[in-house]
Amino acid sequence: MIGAGAVVIGLALSARLAQRGGTRRRVRLVWAGVACVVLLVTVAAPGRVLAAYLSRDRAFPVVFAPDAWLQTPLWSSNSQVRIRNRPTGLLFGSAKVLEVDWGQERYPGLTVTEVVPDWSGYAHLEVDVWLPPGPRMTLTAAVGHRGVEGTAAHQRLLVTSGFHRLEFPVPSLLSSDHGLPEVTKLILHTDQRNAGRRVLIGTARLTKSGSGVVGRGARTGSR
Repeated sequence: MIGAGAVVIGLALSARLAQRGGTRRRVRLVWAGVACVVLLVTVAAPGRVLAAYLSRDRAFPVVFAPDAWLQTPLWSSNSQVRIRNRPTGLLFGSAKVLEVDWGQERYPGLTVTEVVPDWSGYAHLEVDVWLPPGPRMTLTAAVGHRGVEGTAAHQRLLVTSGFHRLEFPVPSLLSSDHGLPEVTKLILHTDQRNAGRRVLIGTARLTKSGSGVVGRGARTGSR
């Protein structure tokens, strides 16, 4: 979208300026406009990624925040999502929340890539969630370790309706046979049985102490 807009604006400006000069001047102005457009398109995407990394580093130990719009290049979902205002009366730690309608995939979820890799010294991964009235829902935090294919460790919780500040123990997510790993990604997901159900997800942050719903029955392994 940025590239297409730059092309239209650049060509329109160069054409407008070209109308004011002679033939040679018009040609030079048109080519100058084309060069500017190419430059804008070339730097736009890398500029967005650089801004995302800078925003990510400043926000840490917050790993995901729906209102951190600069970080949108670093996360994706295989479900239907939209960012909306935080519902009144719920204790989300952000002004915006991510409204997710789980998709039909085996593990519908939210993937945050290129996270800050050093999670040492933290006790919990806290995630703000809200579930509407209905059956309990499994929510899993899975992480990738550098050098390990797929996800290297995960922690699953069974969550009831209402607002919760979930706590996933970080030591379980850092379980490795090769020393303290570097974390490459975070995936928050459910399973296919919850396809079509809605959940609100707020901030995911690392903390050195906890006060929420602590996960039990930690399970680790590749998949």
